[in-house]
Amino acid sequence: MTLPTPARPQRDADGANAPIGPARTPTGLLWGAALTLLAACAAITRPASTDLAAVTVDRDYEGLYRSILENARRCYPPRAGADQREVEGMLDTQAHTASVNFAFRSRESRESFMTVDVRALTPTSSKVSFDVRDGAEPQARTVRRWVDGTSSDCPTAP
Repeated sequence: MTLPTPARPQRDADGANAPIGPARTPTGLLWGAALTLLAACAAITRPASTDLAAVTVDRDYEGLYRSILENARRCYPPRAGADQREVEGMLDTQAHTASVNFAFRSRESRESFMTVDVRALTPTSSKVSFDVRDGAEPQARTVRRWVDGTSSDCPTAP
């Protein structure tokens, strides 16, 4: 009596074991790609935005960015404990753009509640746009008053 020879694992071009099962079929590959794409989209959820219209002001983008960042750091100082806030600024002198990000921070995570983008239109004018998470509209309106130059008051906490 002859015993059946165990099937040898198939190998791919690199010599590694080829996957076994539905992942090798075209339908299995499509399902795998679709699930991967779906998982990636679920992980990249964007905060709900409100319609705070962009504003154009007669100020150079660097000076405006520095003014927003200075007020943000004054109004949102770093804190310890449950009410940690973080302000982060980024200036790109080559692209003539800047942004200020406002976030809550905990030991486990960081959650942005507003981003203010500044872009130079001319050497003396800039466009400012707001990306605001639901619930932070009052803070965005206060920051917009900083941009307009009508106030330097600090917003109330979201």
